[in-house]
Formats: sequence, C-alpha cells, structure tokens
Amino acid sequence: MIDFLKQYCKIISYSLLGLIFAFSSFYLIVNLYHASEIRKTFVYDPSTNATMQKFQNYLTSIKENLPEIDANKYEGDLTAFQVMSADQKLKACYEELNNEAMQAIMNKNELTIVDIYNLREAFETEVVSKCVVTNLDWFAKAEKNQLNSAYLKGNQTYLRLYLDSILSDTYYLKKDLLNNSSYYFNTSLVTSTVMDKVKDGYYDLMASYTKVAAITDELAQWFSEETKGAR
Repeated sequence: MIDFLKQYCKIISYSLLGLIFAFSSFYLIVNLYHASEIRKTFVYDPSTNATMQKFQNYLTSIKENLPEIDANKYEGDLTAFQVMSADQKLKACYEELNNEAMQAIMNKNELTIVDIYNLREAFETEVVSKCVVTNLDWFAKAEKNQLNSAYLKGNQTYLRLYLDSILSDTYYLKKDLLNNSSYYFNTSLVTSTVMDKVKDGYYDLMASYTKVAAITDELAQWFSEETKGAR
C-alpha cells in the first residue's frame, strides 16, 4: 500500500512539473511573438516630413534668437535679474525640447512603439515638468508689478491660457502604447492597430511638442528684440 502511494505521488508530481513546463513554454513563446509584433514600424523621412520640419524650424528660430547676452549692456525696462532669468529659462526650454528622445527620432527613418513611448516619457518629464511648469510658467505667473515689460504685462493672460491648454491636452497613455494586447497571438487587424498607434502617436506627440516650441519661439523673438542692444 505504501509503495502504491509513493508511486501515485510521483505520478502527480511529474504531472504537475509537466504542466508547469508546458505553461512556461507557452507564455515564453507568446511573449517572444508579442515582442516582435509591437515592433511594427511607421516609416517616415524626417528631412521631408512636414510635421518634423515645422518643429525643427521653431528650434532653429529659438536658438538664433538667444545668442549670448551681456546684461550690463542692456538699457531696457527689465531689471538685470529679469534679463538673466528670462535668458536662462528660454535656453533651458530649447534644451528640453531638443531632448535625447527627440534627437533619436530625428535620425531615424522608421519608428516603433518604443520610440513613441520614449518621446512621450520625455515630453512629460522634460518638456512639461522642466520647460512648461518650471520655466515658461514664470513669464505668465510673475506679479505684474515685478515686470517692467509692456509685452509681458499685456500678454500674461494669453500666456496663462496657452500654457494651461498645453497642460490639459490629452495624449496617448503609455499603457495604450505598450500593452496593446494580452497573451494571445495577434491577428493582422491587431498588427495594423499597433502600426496605426505608432503613426498616430507620432503626430499626436509632435503636435504637443510643436505647441510648446511655438510659444517658446514667440517669447524668444520678443526677448531678442527687447535685448538687442545687449547682444
């Protein structure tokens, strides 16, 4: 009887090990397959893509309007502190807009969901948090009696509304981009959906980047004109 129970337990143990191995193998294969599926690409040419070109034109304009400045030569209405603060904040925004994830897609002809995820992550952590909230918000939030610029005094409400619209925009969620499907073999329809999300995600995010670049460029042009005697 004891020998029978031992043999029975062995059979149960081997059966359980077999089931565990089978399930592990299945999920490993599915994950490998799914990994290849989410790497479907959106083919584009950054040198001719109108959306990318518009964004790059803003970056070029921002950089050209922010050469080195000598606050001691400035003879306008702003204080020396305001001049240097504005200069540093606009230059910081340029760097955040021209982040590593953005530079990466500027040098690619094919984009994957991973690229869009990285671009989305950089927009949240660098462009929104560091540029919009930390730097551009200064132009809209400073007390009017602390600003001697007629431009800033007259446009603070406009700047506030514009920046708020950036913060309230709706974008693709990261889980939408990465968790396209669960554990199953994708159909051609699902594959097409992944490819569409790469393409749509690119245009959605570039619209957001361009929106921030546009207001940064507007402020840079004003600041360039305001401080032209100190450049």
